[in-house]
Amino acid sequence: MKKILTVVAVAMVMVLSGAPANADFVVSHGPIYRYLAASIYDFDYSFDLSGLYDQGTESISWATLTLNLGDDFDGGSSEKTDVYIGNTVVDSAREVDGNFWSDPLSWEYDVASLITDDTVSYQLAATEGDFYYLGATLQVGTQAGTIANPIPGTVWLFGLGLVGLVTMRRRST
Repeated sequence: MKKILTVVAVAMVMVLSGAPANADFVVSHGPIYRYLAASIYDFDYSFDLSGLYDQGTESISWATLTLNLGDDFDGGSSEKTDVYIGNTVVDSAREVDGNFWSDPLSWEYDVASLITDDTVSYQLAATEGDFYYLGATLQVGTQAGTIANPIPGTVWLFGLGLVGLVTMRRRST
C-alpha cells in the first residue's frame, strides 16, 4: 500500500509541476574541404530544422553554431573572413590563423535569436587571403511548453491522495 501511495504522490508532483522536458538534437554539415579566397569564393549554407522537433509543443531554447575553418598554411598574408548569420554580421574581418592540418579553428556562435522560419543560414565571405571551410555543427536545445492543468482535475487528484492517506492512517491505528 505504501508503494502505491508513493507512486500516486510522485505522479501528483509531476502533474502539478508541469516540468519542461529537453529534446536536444545536433545537425552537421561536413566534413568538407571548401576553398575560400578573397573576392573569389564565398560560402553559403542553411540548416533546415523543420521536422526535427515538434513545433506545436516545443520551442527552441538555445542554439549554438560551430564553424570549423583552417588556414592553408601557405606562409602568405593573413587570411580574414566576415561571418554572416542570416542577414546579421556576427564577425567582421576575423582572422583565420589555425593550421588546416594540425590545428583547425572552431568558432562558436549563439544563434537561437537568429533562427528564422526554422532555418539557420550562414555565409563566410573571405575578405583577405585564402583558407578552407571544413564544416559546421548546429546544436539545438528545445523546451516543451508547460502543461496546462485544469484546476478541478488537480484538486480531485489532491483530494483523492488525502483520502488515501487518511484511510491508511486509520487502518494502521
